[in-house]
Amino acid sequence: MKFSIASLFLATVLFSTTEARRVEGERRLKSSKKSKSSSSSSSSSSSSSDDGVSAARQALIGDCTMLSNKEFEVATGYDLTETTIFTYPCSGSYLRFHASNYNLQEDVAREINRVGKEMGSTADCSSLCDIDNGSYDTGDKTGAGTIADFANSDILCDANSPLLNSNGDFELGANGESQCRCDPDGDGYVAGCGECVGFVTFKVGLCLDTSEFATITLSPLETPMAESSSSSSDSGDEVTRAPVEKDDD
Repeated sequence: MKFSIASLFLATVLFSTTEARRVEGERRLKSSKKSKSSSSSSSSSSSSSDDGVSAARQALIGDCTMLSNKEFEVATGYDLTETTIFTYPCSGSYLRFHASNYNLQEDVAREINRVGKEMGSTADCSSLCDIDNGSYDTGDKTGAGTIADFANSDILCDANSPLLNSNGDFELGANGESQCRCDPDGDGYVAGCGECVGFVTFKVGLCLDTSEFATITLSPLETPMAESSSSSSDSGDEVTRAPVEKDDD
């Protein structure tokens, strides 16, 4: 089988993106295990810097204005499942759609943060930039595998399946090839691919500068509900309830 240079490049990017997610997942898992095995006091100190500022607060403090009105391109992708091969088949429109591409939001945030850090920001700029939701578009895309290998795929891949000519996504090849084929390097058909990957572009609008808050350290906020519950229990007063009459039925 012949592979185009673009397809090979996209496959390489997909591997890199998948590997990045795996490493990040392992990091979070280790962090979670460490947190559970530690005492509450040590867990609290580990999530804060030496000056008592929490990591979550630090991520919101910095200058991201250099990213305002900037356009981004991110490699992203998603796997099809038995229940989504008809609803969200591989396509450029579904690649940039959050409901179908469940990795998109995380990939977008990671890319904004990466570029922000490269440009000198100390914040996670994905939290300080307004993303233009109408700017999402798809560049090159490709796919791998085939939905024909999924369980119960005969319902959708049979020659007499109602899937054909149903919504414009699925069609037979020029020589009668199955609507469930994956042939990005042939006729460019990807609707039958079990894995969908490509590049998505988007823009951000206004990005904020919160640097002035770097010198302000706040103690954890007490929730009104917790205060109300505490004061109620301390007072010792019991709530008077009306008696419940027995139902005759």
